[in-house]
Amino acid sequence: MINLDADELEKNKELGRMQREVAMATKKIVIDEMSHASRWIMASVLAINSGGLIACLGKVGQISGMAIWAAIAFYVGVALAMIMGWKLITTNQIMLPIHSKVIAAWEMTSIDGIVEEEKIKESYDELMELVTRVGVFPNALGKLSFVSFSVGLIFLALSPHQEQQMHRGSEVSGIHDR
Repeated sequence: MINLDADELEKNKELGRMQREVAMATKKIVIDEMSHASRWIMASVLAINSGGLIACLGKVGQISGMAIWAAIAFYVGVALAMIMGWKLITTNQIMLPIHSKVIAAWEMTSIDGIVEEEKIKESYDELMELVTRVGVFPNALGKLSFVSFSVGLIFLALSPHQEQQMHRGSEVSGIHDR
């Protein structure tokens, strides 16, 4: 047990109250900002890939070659965006209890004046490890979803060119639609 005089205990209690407030405010900001940014990014990649997929499916009767690959790329982009959203939700759910540990440790300090540095450090380390380990995956999914959109656009842009070449090839070989 650490022996602290009354003045040191009061200073630690005040420190605990301030740090608890900082930890609570940080938790709220992180959750709010991550939530807003995540929703915006996910909605954006979902919308652009869905739009591309709908554009491809609008040509269902004539979809072939490059347009098929465009539709596949857009679908992959939609799937990646959805997985990204679910992963972000899971990440937030995992982070909440860790934030709560930090808040609880500072709450105890505000009550008893004892700073449990090891517990606080472990909680912060756990949080940083989680962000480093898990936070990269949703970010990568979002980027891959955007890449899928770009690939889909390229395939879609090339599809009329491919169709023209196929049509010219059928004219040369004497095959015509009658």
